[in-house]
Amino acid sequence: MTSTAMRPNRLHVKLLWLADAMHGSLLSSADVLRTASIILKLRHPKEPCPISWEIIDSSGDVVRLPGVLSDGCLADMDGINPERVLLIIPPLHVYNSPHIGQIAEANSQAMHLIGQHAIGGGSIGATGSGIVFPAMLGLLDGAKIGVPWPHHSWFSRTFPSIDLSGTECITVHKQLFTCVASNSQTDLMLMILARLINPDLATTASAFFNYQPERQASIAGITNAKCTAKTADSPVHRAIHWLRTHIEEPYRLPMLAEAAATSERTLLRHFHEVTGMSPLDYLRNLRVERAKVLLEITIQTVDAIAHACGYSDVASFRRLFRCTTGMTPDAYRLRFSVRAPRTHWKVEDLE
Repeated sequence: MTSTAMRPNRLHVKLLWLADAMHGSLLSSADVLRTASIILKLRHPKEPCPISWEIIDSSGDVVRLPGVLSDGCLADMDGINPERVLLIIPPLHVYNSPHIGQIAEANSQAMHLIGQHAIGGGSIGATGSGIVFPAMLGLLDGAKIGVPWPHHSWFSRTFPSIDLSGTECITVHKQLFTCVASNSQTDLMLMILARLINPDLATTASAFFNYQPERQASIAGITNAKCTAKTADSPVHRAIHWLRTHIEEPYRLPMLAEAAATSERTLLRHFHEVTGMSPLDYLRNLRVERAKVLLEITIQTVDAIAHACGYSDVASFRRLFRCTTGMTPDAYRLRFSVRAPRTHWKVEDLE
């Protein structure tokens, strides 16, 4: 039976190119969309990609940039539900707060395009000073959002019908997504993917954009790289270092205490004070994280992954994995694997 995991409805995204825009935010959006489409193509190579995008100007005409619109990203718009079309409005380069209003008023064509898009039921994503466009159209009346703090006073005076007391960087009001800061454009796009396409797809794509400390710490062991960072001079840090570099070995408290240069009793007490768990529970979490990565980026069997994570008893590994993640290893792989259907997939392929 063919899996339906991560197979979303079709979505077409229009990135609005304005003369005064911070164009980097549009390119960041395109990067997220292209990464998501690559993931879907890897997962379902025989199916057409349901994500498409294009950069347009204020008249709706396509703006062609070398290297941005490739791999058949431009969609055949026939048959696309208007509600499955997303319009991204970028932040603006401005000299002062009133300049925001002046730019918006001078872009009447863009204002009309955005208004028609909203009337058709399409979703909108607006970032930073670009929030002025849906605000002027009344699309944010009654919404509680945040705006860039340097322009808060101007927005408050100009749009009294909007509650600007919001402190979240990203908010959702009906079909409208707003983002306060341009450096959070990637996070905005990932949230949109989660809302409009598939949460699992957004989770998988986030691995290529967001810094993930636990994954960063564990990948060295997975690729058998030598640890180069110095270990902090404390029993707990020495114990953690030992656990990270001996994940696949059987857990023995006396050996761990010796590596930490302290007694077993002292180690257990201080380890729990620092981490909130026992060394064994910490090791189990490390093993599950390693298993997650291997399930995502390799085609090794669950048995092989169990052994790579220090479990000779595969049934015990399966129970631990399910207890920790709420799903079986096979179910996790089905939802989150990022690989092409080929014989081998090395970690280096993702770098």
